[in-house]
Amino acid sequence: MINLKVNEANKLLFLDTDVNITRSYGRFLLGVELKVPQWIEDANRSDLYIYLDTDCELVQDGGRLPTLALREKLAASHRKALDEK
Repeated sequence: MINLKVNEANKLLFLDTDVNITRSYGRFLLGVELKVPQWIEDANRSDLYIYLDTDCELVQDGGRLPTLALREKLAASHRKALDEK
């Protein structure tokens, strides 16, 4: 989808979740290492990451971790995945 949308973007393409964050979820929630083809790694190279912290009020929508402590551990996992790149 990134490869399709980058051609439509007007200089900026915002991604909510990329392969790095998906990799982090795999490690954190499932204990598995995500293996992806090189073309997916290539498509997920960004010039800038804007990382949002866990300091906003939790709105539980059924898909969120139940406690701030778990959310902070997941955030640390996400930061580690981005630092690795």
